[in-house]
Amino acid sequence: MGKWQDIEYLGRTDWDEGLATLNFAHPDPAFLAGQFIQVAMPSDAPRPIKRAYSIGSAPGAAMELYIVVVEGGALTPQLFALKPGDIVQMATKFAGHFTLEKVGPTKTLWLISTGTGLAPYISMIRQGALWDNYDKIAVFHGVRTAAQLAYRAELEAIEAARPGRFFYLPAVSREEVDGALSGRVTTTFQAAIERVGEAVNAETNRFMLCGNKAMLDEMTAMLGEYGLKRALRSKPGEIHSEVYF
Repeated sequence: MGKWQDIEYLGRTDWDEGLATLNFAHPDPAFLAGQFIQVAMPSDAPRPIKRAYSIGSAPGAAMELYIVVVEGGALTPQLFALKPGDIVQMATKFAGHFTLEKVGPTKTLWLISTGTGLAPYISMIRQGALWDNYDKIAVFHGVRTAAQLAYRAELEAIEAARPGRFFYLPAVSREEVDGALSGRVTTTFQAAIERVGEAVNAETNRFMLCGNKAMLDEMTAMLGEYGLKRALRSKPGEIHSEVYF
């Protein structure tokens, strides 16, 4: 098998203008929930345009990529112009260490994201292994407007089916939305803690952070006040993060 494989585009789900989940046939081989894949499209340049995207689908299912269009971008406008049946290239090797295997079991798992940084958590939830390793799971998703709350119905349904175990915590910064916290994840964190009803500490909590660098830096500093430390390759910790734009 070569470095790249041809994958069929199946269609997409639009959440907001320029924000959608793109669906593709399942590539080989299998991947771990939380990993990402390189996608490439032809171009006039000497080499194909390629970018890395986190995967929203569960391992073994058709591929979902949750993507926002970058104005003037080299690849995302082409991806949004695809028609069902079109072919893109995807890498044959998945990458990334932002996985539950790196986090390990604990009592309460926080999955915090901004924007399309939600994608790896959707993959983890759908894969299902987290239910065996955590008593409580909190999905804390920050966006600007209600329309950007992708996967909201799916996450609310899980919360209804698993009361007291699963908490969906949307935070919207630019408008008031029923059921959502008002503000950014960094300004509404205390309110989110109250909804989960679990004290934050290094003994019983693990945090995964996926989103823009400013959020990662600010949340890491805030969690440091509770005695939590960022996990490094050479040093264990309670905070696992991945920059995602």
